[in-house]
Amino acid sequence: MASAPSPTPGLTAEQWQAKLSLIASLVTRETSLCLMGSACNLFEGMRDRTSIDLDVWLKKSTFDRPDLKHAVEAAGLLFDPKEFVEPDQPYLQLVGSDEPASAGEFDQPEELLPKEGRLEVTRPPIANLSASKMARMARKDVTDIGFLLERNPAVTDADVRKAIRTLPAALRSSAEENIVFLSLLKPTATPSPGK
Repeated sequence: MASAPSPTPGLTAEQWQAKLSLIASLVTRETSLCLMGSACNLFEGMRDRTSIDLDVWLKKSTFDRPDLKHAVEAAGLLFDPKEFVEPDQPYLQLVGSDEPASAGEFDQPEELLPKEGRLEVTRPPIANLSASKMARMARKDVTDIGFLLERNPAVTDADVRKAIRTLPAALRSSAEENIVFLSLLKPTATPSPGK
């Protein structure tokens, strides 16, 4: 049975998983990709969400560039395009530390998908993902942050504030301005009976 078309351009979690499985079968060297952005929400289980790209955080990723480029292109994706991309053309984007999508500083990325072959897929901690989305705070970011915090109730306001302090100055300033929305986005705890 064919799945319904995506409401917006982009691939679903299942479609991206298939692309990553193909990449895993094609890379010849150990490859670790730290994803950020919308793909993290997809793989965390957000329904009705698609993404046209996989944002790879260079600072916490390790790979052989020609090897990864070959695998990505063989999987039918564009590799790190720097020019105009057709709206329906999925791609893998390399994101540097100085770019607007910074995830700030953190010790270790966390597993996002089980390792497959030579491919490991990780993500920044949820607090860092939330902080990076707070810096931009587009409509989809609000929904994404709410989903991530609901899905990961152990992440505290203090964790997100700490992650914001690790963002580059320009992003930190925007995220700090948007921190007032954190209490609205974080699900409220249901009080225990008798309290």
